[in-house]
Amino acid sequence: MGEYAAYEPGLPASDRIRADVRLATPEDARAIATLYARRHDKALHEVEPQVAGELERIGAGTRAGCVFVAWTRERVVGYGRVRRVVPGVDGQPDELPDGWYLMGVVVDPAWRRRGVASALGRARLAWIAERADAAYCFTNRANRAAIDLHRSLGFEPVELTFAHERAELEAGEGQLFRCTLGTEFRERP
Repeated sequence: MGEYAAYEPGLPASDRIRADVRLATPEDARAIATLYARRHDKALHEVEPQVAGELERIGAGTRAGCVFVAWTRERVVGYGRVRRVVPGVDGQPDELPDGWYLMGVVVDPAWRRRGVASALGRARLAWIAERADAAYCFTNRANRAAIDLHRSLGFEPVELTFAHERAELEAGEGQLFRCTLGTEFRERP
């Protein structure tokens, strides 16, 4: 896995953009795979079939999860996933709470620090708010950008340290976060 994206919180954000966010469709597979391949230093031909398969399986949001894309100027500039985690099922750690999790945000490097990840986070939380009263996420304790992003969306740390072989936590130590979903998320279109 590649390094975490450069994060310099003291620098001013670039010009904000209005990122349109929607549920991904199978037609978004190549764009998502391109972002994933670049982020994880993989060949596009290796990951595109996997991404296409995931999008076909989940359709426009299922009981198992969904993928959202952020796009501008007819181009996908980021994506983020939502996944239902059931502890002890499908390789999920027993220590994690049962619930909906924000997972895997990737933003094109040219579009970072413009509000894309925040827009993806808000859209995913609105989707979860239609199904649950809380959302979760986890990240490596060293990933300051992800931690600050999730805190800005209302996530608070949960006292639980764990390692998850499928979660790409690099050093392996994860921090769990929880967000209580109130009306601010349910009232969004």
